[in-house]
Amino acid sequence: MQLAQVKTGMKHQTIDGIVIAFDFGLKRIGVAVGQTITKTARPLMTLQAKEGVPDW
Repeated sequence: MQLAQVKTGMKHQTIDGIVIAFDFGLKRIGVAVGQTITKTARPLMTLQAKEGVPDW
């Protein structure tokens, strides 16, 4: 995982924090959370998709 960067003028600044991610599929959608400081991520849950649409 790469750290998020924000362009501020001519400099790039690294942002430390928590990131949430979605892995979209036609049958299921994976949800995970990661931390930019430790460069680790872990799965949270899997959501079922009905006819290719998330069942939020």
